[in-house]
Order: sequence, then structure tokens, then C-alpha cells
Amino acid sequence: METVTNPVLERIYSQFLERAEALDFTDLARRLSVEMDEDALIVPYFDSQYRVSKQSILGPDFREPAPIVKAVLCQYLTRFPQSPSPSGDWTAFRDLPEGDRFAGDFRSSVEMPLARVFTGKRLNLMTSCAAIGGLTPTEGFDYDASMVFQALPHMNLLLLFNDADETFPAKCLLLFEDNAHELLDMETLSVVAWRLAYLLFTMSGIELSEE
Repeated sequence: METVTNPVLERIYSQFLERAEALDFTDLARRLSVEMDEDALIVPYFDSQYRVSKQSILGPDFREPAPIVKAVLCQYLTRFPQSPSPSGDWTAFRDLPEGDRFAGDFRSSVEMPLARVFTGKRLNLMTSCAAIGGLTPTEGFDYDASMVFQALPHMNLLLLFNDADETFPAKCLLLFEDNAHELLDMETLSVVAWRLAYLLFTMSGIELSEE
């Protein structure tokens, strides 16, 4: 099948490679708390490790990952602040700065599909979450299921799920830490949330395009 390229994503990647020469990867590894392999950063993105050098970004199989994955990593590495604010409360996407601009799409493309797919399948959801590194949060939440994921170093997501009952349909919420907007812009944060949904759908046997 012919590969379709996205010129916007490819431009993000090429611009990153141009800017990478000026990046201090040793300092970046220290700030991100990630390891280096020779001259490359080893950056975890959910359940996979990506090797980021000044020449390329490679996935666990030493192949180029999907352009959307590369774009997220490029923005994350170039945007990561010298001293990110301490994370505090869990926050809805719409309540982050400028989140209301994208909140409708976020709800319809991420949270609602998750609720629909896992209606009546809470145990399936929990198993899928655990398979991609989800952990039970230390604090309690009044939901049928709750799991925390490290999306990227210093960036966590909280999934909350209530299954359907006689009165209400299933409901799923994805919350960010309240400093998430310092690490990625709102459009890219929504892509990160979609990545989580994509991985959970895949673990449940639903085939979707990674793009």
C-alpha cells in the first residue's frame, strides 16, 4: 500500500533535526531524567522507548516511528522548560489554558470513543491499561476504574471510567496535571491523549490507523 505523508508533520521533524544541533542533549537528559545511549536520548512515550539523536528518531525496532509520534517527541524535546512548574492538581483538558478551544474535539475524539468501546467491559479496560503501563493511583477516586499513565517523562495522565448503569451511560475522563500546557501545546496534548486511546483500543483487539 502506498505510504501517505503529511507535509506538516514532516516539516516539524525536519525543523527539529535542524534545531537539534544547538541542543545540549546531556543537559536535556538530566532535566528529563532519561538515559543516553552514546549520543542519543532514550525517551519513553507510554509503553515504548524512542532513540532520539541529532540525526534521527527511531522506535524500539530501530525503524522510524509514525510521523505523529515523531512530531510529539520533537515538540516535547524542544519545548521542555528549564524548570517546569511542580505538578499539582489533576485538571480537565478544557480547564488548561486555551483548552476550551479544543475541548469539543477532545471529548468527541478521545473520551466518548473510550466510553463507548469499553461499555460493559471494565475488566477489559483495566487489563488493557495494565498492559501499557497503567498504574492504580495512590489517591482514591469515586469511579469504577481509575489508572495513571506516564505519557512522557514528567507528564502523567489520569483515566477515570464509570460503566453504564440503569440511569447513565458509560463515562470516561482523561485528566492532565495542571502544568501540562508548559510541556506541550494544546493540540499536541490532545494527540497524546489520542495515543493513549489508540493503545487501549489496540490492546482490546480494535485495529485503527496510528495516524
